[in-house]
Amino acid sequence: MYKVLIRPLRIEDSDISYIWRNDPEIWRYTGSSPDCLITKEIEREWVRKVLNEQDSYRFAITVDDQYVGNIQVTDVIEGTKGQYHIFIGVKSFWAKGIASQATAQIIRFAKEKLKLQELYLSVNPNHSIAIKLYEKNGFIKVNNELQMNLYLKNSNRPLLSVCVITYNHEQFIAQSFEGILMQKTNFDFEIVVGEDCSKDNTRKIVLEYANEYPGKFKLILHKHNNGAIANQIAVLQSCSGKYVSICEGDDYWTDPYKLQKQIIFLEANPNYGLVHTDFDELRVENNKIVKSIIKSLNPKKEWQEGQEFVKWYVGGYTKIITCTVCFRKSVFDSFIDYNEFHNPLFNKMGDIQLFCTIGGNSKVKYFEESTCIKRVLKESASHSENYLKKVDFITSISNAFEYYGKKFQVPEKYYKRYNKRVSINLIKTAITRQNYPLLMHGLEFKNVKYNYVQRLLFFLEFFLYKVQFIRSAVNFLLIKIKRILL
Repeated sequence: MYKVLIRPLRIEDSDISYIWRNDPEIWRYTGSSPDCLITKEIEREWVRKVLNEQDSYRFAITVDDQYVGNIQVTDVIEGTKGQYHIFIGVKSFWAKGIASQATAQIIRFAKEKLKLQELYLSVNPNHSIAIKLYEKNGFIKVNNELQMNLYLKNSNRPLLSVCVITYNHEQFIAQSFEGILMQKTNFDFEIVVGEDCSKDNTRKIVLEYANEYPGKFKLILHKHNNGAIANQIAVLQSCSGKYVSICEGDDYWTDPYKLQKQIIFLEANPNYGLVHTDFDELRVENNKIVKSIIKSLNPKKEWQEGQEFVKWYVGGYTKIITCTVCFRKSVFDSFIDYNEFHNPLFNKMGDIQLFCTIGGNSKVKYFEESTCIKRVLKESASHSENYLKKVDFITSISNAFEYYGKKFQVPEKYYKRYNKRVSINLIKTAITRQNYPLLMHGLEFKNVKYNYVQRLLFFLEFFLYKVQFIRSAVNFLLIKIKRILL
């Protein structure tokens, strides 16, 4: 497996490519073999010339960051068609699947960025390896000379889509992209990014990466902020892969074989809908990494039935984080109800809906090794120093667990277990703070359906408020009595 990318061709690449020009074996089946010695200076001038052409787009192929060949679309007729070319100059990478992955990326570039309808090429009829490569990527024979065409609307979809949801992640998004781009696979994958009109430089960084790695990124650049749920739905609906993996813009992958291992398993086990792994947490506030979060829970490694997975998940016996998952999109598309993402009782997040929907309708596999870092920020959608926000988010989780517990007919004691556990933590916080934020917030139970966690906290605060009021009244009376007696 390799990390295969294409990037814009650079003039300094000629310091390597001129060597390839003088190797007759590389040009055995082409009609463009040089008829004289190509020096470094001649190659440099040629590269400088073609980079200025207005109707061609030329890229370098890199394997694990090593420059190994060229790929390009030339003679481009805007909005119509262009001619495809490729060669691998480092012969040790021949027949390794490198050309196929690079071709998939330039096809996506021609389709998504250039908006072309067709690519065409000419190939020596005796070059059987190249013909198989082109056919694998959707080209069809037009005549025996041999010309081949690809109508881009019929181009292959990637095996996998990586879903990235980002908003105000200027400090983190580059690390997130690097963790995705370092993946070593034997298959093609796209990166679908939903940039939700950030107020910082997140969009600028997203565009820089898309320009540096053409054909790898599919961008959804919202014109105004739609919110996390709407952004997530837009990205999921734009994923064209057979499988989907998720890495939110403030998390990052640490295992370069994460995708390869997960796809190997899913391809071999069609009755599984989702795989996930352990993860580490980076506590940003003190820059501390906590290793293997799930391992400490001692979870089951897999669940044979959907109901059993939901039972253990909503009961808090195991944990799944979005940056660890890879799932089968056909299962998601078959069973997902997008209205559940907008349910006002639990619309503070979108991962529980996804995990319960897929896990409740297929088998789930857990890999024990940690593959990524979940960054825990002081302030984020799921973490906050604000007590009211914290209560709202936990209440949303509790409501979601109850909803899916009932939907998949899980015994009540499982989804109530989470309520009891978080209630204790919130009660401790409420007693410590002694400022009764929920009471001061003025909850109106008649207008809003709150679960019993919030109700319990409300009445606890009301009780503490009364106790403090009585204590204050007694102290006031004692002071008055002392003054009278003195």
